[in-house]
Amino acid sequence: MLVVDTSVAVKWVISEASTTREAGTEQALALLAHGLMAPDLLAIEFANVLWKRQLRRDIGADQAEQALAILPETVLLQPSQPYLQTALSLAVALEHPVYDCLFLACAAAHDAELVTADERLATLVQHRNTGIRVTNLADWIDPTPAR
Repeated sequence: MLVVDTSVAVKWVISEASTTREAGTEQALALLAHGLMAPDLLAIEFANVLWKRQLRRDIGADQAEQALAILPETVLLQPSQPYLQTALSLAVALEHPVYDCLFLACAAAHDAELVTADERLATLVQHRNTGIRVTNLADWIDPTPAR
């Protein structure tokens, strides 16, 4: 099981223009073949990003609604409450927002790897001795053998 954050989930819906970002979209789509989980905060953040992108006309209202509707079929959403204390402790130690640390706490609780497109978060955690496995989406390698 892998933990994903909102920075990855939005790539399933909104394609990016640059070649580097396009590769990130492909990697994000490859994650869909794996068991994925996240704290339920993901749904709230995801809905907010969809709303903003709809306002900017990057996606239509129907596409936003459909994307939100299928999210629970794509990612196993876990209640956030059990992770809050750990998330707060991580936020204090890392000097990083609790929102992001909630995904770290979820990964830690399930001894899972967090895959994120947030380079700053990935780098921060990799340079601290947290014991939490975090991989930048750009560096994630699908362990499933190619067919």
